[in-house]
Amino acid sequence: MDEISVIGIDLAKRVFQLCALSASGEVVWNKRLGRTALMRFMADRAPRCLIGLEACGGAHYWGRWLSGLGFRVKMMSPQAVKPYVTGGHKNDPRDARAIAEAATRSHVSAVRIKSQQAQALQALVRVRERQVRQRVQVVHQLRALLHEFGFIAPKGYGHLLRVYRQLAGSGGLAGLRRRCHGTVCSPP
Repeated sequence: MDEISVIGIDLAKRVFQLCALSASGEVVWNKRLGRTALMRFMADRAPRCLIGLEACGGAHYWGRWLSGLGFRVKMMSPQAVKPYVTGGHKNDPRDARAIAEAATRSHVSAVRIKSQQAQALQALVRVRERQVRQRVQVVHQLRALLHEFGFIAPKGYGHLLRVYRQLAGSGGLAGLRRRCHGTVCSPP
């Protein structure tokens, strides 16, 4: 049997597909392993060789872990791996083979594996950006809803709060309903 030169791993949450290729590009074996079995296999029995990973959820964790075990890890963007998927429709064994094949190509660029600190900072920045976007969306929605009741709030969070306080002081939308009497409403 040929010596293994690269292992492509199709990452998942629970079940991982592995494909080992020889230096000549022939498939040596395919394995489907659960998370615990993958960790045991890679730590104890896998030959130290190049590991190909597709940059996806969890890839940075696995890249750091495998590098810590002494593997050379090449993480690639999904767009770089896609041309190597052969055969009919997409499935895990074909994806693992494509990842292994792409890892052997020198022209396929690698994605840098982020440290835990870099990932933590990126996560905080992304959560903060989403929080800001959602606040802007809610403010716009509230301005539009208040406009439907004749309350005009100029752009800006402070202006919206002022109009909201005026409305709350007059009993809120329940107070507005009492003033309408089924006819045209006028703002307070």
